[in-house]
Amino acid sequence: MKSAICRFTFFGALILIVSFAIAAEPDSSSWPLDRCIDQALQSSAMFKAGRWSRQAAEAEYAENQSRLLPSLSANGSYAYTSETMHLNIATPPIPGYTAPEIKFGDGNVYDLNLNARIPIYAGGAQRQQAMAKHFAARAAGFDLQADSLRLLRDVRRAYFEVVAAETRLEAADNRVARLSRHLEEIESAKKIGTVSEEMRLTALAGLRAAEGEELRLSAAATAARLQLGNLVGLPDNEIKTAGELDSSLITEGDEDIMQRPELSAFDHRIMQAQRAAMAAKGSFLPSLNGAAAYHYGRPGINQVQNEWMDYYTIGLNASWTLWDFGARSHRVNTFRMTGNALNSSRESVEQFYRTMLAAARSAVSSAKPAVIKMQEHLNLQREILGLVEGRLQAGMATENEYLDAQDDLFTAETMWITATAALRTAEADLLYAQGR
Repeated sequence: MKSAICRFTFFGALILIVSFAIAAEPDSSSWPLDRCIDQALQSSAMFKAGRWSRQAAEAEYAENQSRLLPSLSANGSYAYTSETMHLNIATPPIPGYTAPEIKFGDGNVYDLNLNARIPIYAGGAQRQQAMAKHFAARAAGFDLQADSLRLLRDVRRAYFEVVAAETRLEAADNRVARLSRHLEEIESAKKIGTVSEEMRLTALAGLRAAEGEELRLSAAATAARLQLGNLVGLPDNEIKTAGELDSSLITEGDEDIMQRPELSAFDHRIMQAQRAAMAAKGSFLPSLNGAAAYHYGRPGINQVQNEWMDYYTIGLNASWTLWDFGARSHRVNTFRMTGNALNSSRESVEQFYRTMLAAARSAVSSAKPAVIKMQEHLNLQREILGLVEGRLQAGMATENEYLDAQDDLFTAETMWITATAALRTAEADLLYAQGR
C-alpha cells in the first residue's frame, strides 16, 4: 500500500514538473529581436555578397603577396627544323678518302626544364602594389560592416513595426471584446424591457465598426510580419514578435564619437590609392630578377653528339624603361587624383553622418516626452470611459456617449502606440548613426 502511494506521489510530482516546464517554455513561433537579427545576418543575400567581395579582395592581396616570392615553373617543348647546320672539313685530295661531314643535330629538338624566377628589385613597385591590395581588402571588410549596420537598422525598424501593428491589433481586439460584452448586456436588458431597440442597434453598429477596424489592422499586421519575414530571409513566412513596444533599444549612453565603417573604408581606399601611386612611381626605376633553370633535353648543348643530356643555367635579368611618352607619369597622376577625389568624398560622407547623428539624437529627445504625453492622455481616456460607464448604468448617459468614449479610448491607445513606435524607430536610427 505504501509503495503504491509512493509511486502515485512520484508520478504526480513528475507530471507537475513537466507541466511547469512546458508552461515556462517560450513560444517558438514568437521571435525575439536577437533571433531576427541572427537569422537576417545568416540569410541576407546582400550580406552574403559582401562576404564574397571581402574574400575576393583578401585573395587578391594574397596573390600580390605571392608575387614577391620566387616562382617555379615546369616546361616542355619539341621542335623540328627541316634544315640543320653542317660543317664540311676541307682536306687535300687523298685517293680513297672522303672528308667527313659534321652535322649539328638532326632537326629534332626536345627540351624539358624547370625554371625558377627570383624577384630581387623592382623599385618597390611590387611591394607597394601588395600593400595597395592589403588596404583594398581592409576596405572591403569595412564595407561588410557597413552592410551589417544597414541590415541591423532595417531589421530593428521592421521588427518594431510588427510589434506596433500587433499592439494596435490587440487594442482593436480588446475594444471588440468590450463592445461585445456591452451588446450582450443591452440585449439582456432589452428582453426585460429596460432599454429600447434604438440603443441595441446603436450598440450593434458600434460593434460592427470596431470589427471592421479590427479586420483592417489584422491585414496590416500580416503585411508587417511578411515584410519582416522577407527581411530575415524567410519570404512568404509571417514572423510573429516576442518583444514589447515599450522596451527601449538604447542600453548604453550615447557616445559622442563617429566610428562609422563607411569612413574607415574611405580611409583605407585613400591609403590604397597612395600605395598604388607609389607603386607606379617605382616603375621609373630599374628592375632586377634572378633566373635559374634546369634542362634535360636533346641535343642539349652538344649538338654534334646529339644525345640526351642535362644541364643548368643561372643568370640575372635587368630591365629599365627609359622612355614611354609619359605613360608612367600619367599613371601616377591618375592614382593621385583618385586619392584626392576619395578625400573629398570622405569629407562629404562624414558631414552627412554627423548631420544624421544630430538629427537622430534630436528625434529621440523629442519622441520621449511625446510618449509620456500620450501615456497621460491614455490614462485620462480610461478614467473618462469609467465615468461614462458609471453614468450609463445610472441612466444619465446615452449610448452614443458611451460609444464615443470607447472610440476615444481606442484613439488614445493608437496614438500611444504610434508615439512609442516612433520612439523605437528613432532609437534604431540613432544606433545606426552611432555605428552600433
